[in-house]
Amino acid sequence: MVAGLLLGKEYQDLIDKIQRFRIKRNDCVYTPKGMIGKAETGAIFNTSREFWQKVRNYLENKNPQLKLFKGI
Repeated sequence: MVAGLLLGKEYQDLIDKIQRFRIKRNDCVYTPKGMIGKAETGAIFNTSREFWQKVRNYLENKNPQLKLFKGI
């Protein structure tokens, strides 16, 4: 994936996890087989937040001006 190439190996596990969640979500929407449980929903949410924070930190390190928008 492009994100893995740009962000590096340290992000690859997280990116792979998000990819699996994306596939599962797609299956649930377009070919419903089963429901996603509350625990799995929480895991998806937490993984997404972790990924966003890592991407945000990466971008802030590349462009310090982004720190001006922290908390917005």
